[in-house]
Amino acid sequence: MNSSAEEIAGRVATITPTLAANAEACVQARSVVPGSMRAMVEAGLFRIVQPARVGGYELGLRIQYDTVTAVSQVCPSSGWILMVMGAHHFCLGAWPERAQDEVFGDGRDGLVSGTLAWQGQARKR
Repeated sequence: MNSSAEEIAGRVATITPTLAANAEACVQARSVVPGSMRAMVEAGLFRIVQPARVGGYELGLRIQYDTVTAVSQVCPSSGWILMVMGAHHFCLGAWPERAQDEVFGDGRDGLVSGTLAWQGQARKR
């Protein structure tokens, strides 16, 4: 499926009422509530920078940025999750195709999150 910046913006506009209605529940839960997560997944927002060969839209980082900003304006919690998970989907595009297939194969919405922070300490031997 080909998508454009305009189409993504339209999808965000469509789910904005859901995200806004759930924003306080996300704050209270200290987590994105299932209804908001489902809305973002169904709108394809996690596929923006995902590689096209595994069902993503392979759009630019500017579109990802604009989408995260628009979502964050109505629900900061949802915007944060979209930003973090979108970054991981972008990074997976540089991994071997086998790894991409394991996460996104067969059209799955392989939602990926983790940390990119350095772990541990280096020591001179």
